[in-house]
Amino acid sequence: MIYTKKKLSALFRANARRLKTVRPLPPGSLNNAVSVDSFKLTTLQDLKKTYGPIYKMWFRTRVLICVDGQDLGAQLLREHSSTMRAPLLNYSLLFKGGALRGMEGEMHSHYRKILAEGIASVPVSRHAAELSAEVKQIINDIVATDGPVNGTVLREHGQRFSYRSIVLQFFGIRPDQPQYDELWELYRDYLMHELQRNISTEQKKVFDEIRTIVTSLPACTDPHSQEIPSQLAHFAGNDLLDETVLGNLILNVDAARGDIFGLFLWAIEELADHPDVLERIATCTSADEKKSLVRATVMEILRLHQATFILRQVTKSFTFSSFTFPRGAYVHFCNWEGHNDPENFADPRTFNLERFLNPEHDPSVFRPFGFGHHGCIAGRWAQAMLELFVSELADSAQIERVHRAEPTIRQVDFIPGNESATRWTHRRKA
Repeated sequence: MIYTKKKLSALFRANARRLKTVRPLPPGSLNNAVSVDSFKLTTLQDLKKTYGPIYKMWFRTRVLICVDGQDLGAQLLREHSSTMRAPLLNYSLLFKGGALRGMEGEMHSHYRKILAEGIASVPVSRHAAELSAEVKQIINDIVATDGPVNGTVLREHGQRFSYRSIVLQFFGIRPDQPQYDELWELYRDYLMHELQRNISTEQKKVFDEIRTIVTSLPACTDPHSQEIPSQLAHFAGNDLLDETVLGNLILNVDAARGDIFGLFLWAIEELADHPDVLERIATCTSADEKKSLVRATVMEILRLHQATFILRQVTKSFTFSSFTFPRGAYVHFCNWEGHNDPENFADPRTFNLERFLNPEHDPSVFRPFGFGHHGCIAGRWAQAMLELFVSELADSAQIERVHRAEPTIRQVDFIPGNESATRWTHRRKA
């Protein structure tokens, strides 16, 4: 059945009325949809000012109840995790068990442990030299660009860096292997996103082709002889590579390349506006101090721009904070908004790495990789990737801001506008 906005709104209210103890729905209007074109970085913050920390809205054919505040969100997840589910695509159509984020109970605990151990088995440091060389090559290519560098050029390099670094660490393959280009083309066709409703026949076909290639890789067929450490070799070498682990590994490549791509762009965007930060890192003489500066820089980039998308669908109506959460409603946990709330961080839209060099904020308000038992298992890995990138950027490049454009919305987050422009030069060694 195709639900119109009018039908969905009526169903939403009808579910609320079924509760024996009637509680009001959260405040907010379902009459005026928030469109993608009108959605801005501050849209949800503005709604919180109007309605409070829990409110409802209509966005992208969905009724959303937004919960703003990490502590409030964590409490909601603790108290009502059994009556909400992650509204994922039905990945069990692709492989047994489906995606980790859709699992619960013992199955979730079992596979989360296995997948987390796979990530830990190949820390970024294992491939640091190769990844650093890739960053240097990207910098050389950008410096060689004639005139200011726009967002199109940076996006091309960001896609290259994210894909190469991820398939190296996840699958153990390099650009000189034939499977590298094959998988690149397939992942571009496969692209899933959080808000699509069904897995297409074409996406299923592409997923099957990816799986066929991955299972033929040396890391899978002969993991103990592999010279390239990878998650795939870890799973295969320890007899952990069942259909569910393999399926999630394939999904994680797609998810991770999108995350690293976005962070790559935001790091450049912020550091172009703050060349003094790059200079401070580059001229630091103490290895420990440099490490602290890089980490603080990365944490501030994550605070400003990491938008972990935490979405649940109510499976059984319940009451929370005096409001009805009706069956069928979607619940969005506003993590980014908490990182940019002046109650949590002074002057929150200003880039200031001192927040993390000399922290004064409550640690509980900074959760860049989500919260709850479905929090991102690869968060620390992503942070380490960004630290490597920022460190190499500081050592090898100077970036001058030419123009900063308004950010543009992707599926569930924002990336720098394509019209943003920078000018790059090599850093001269003292």
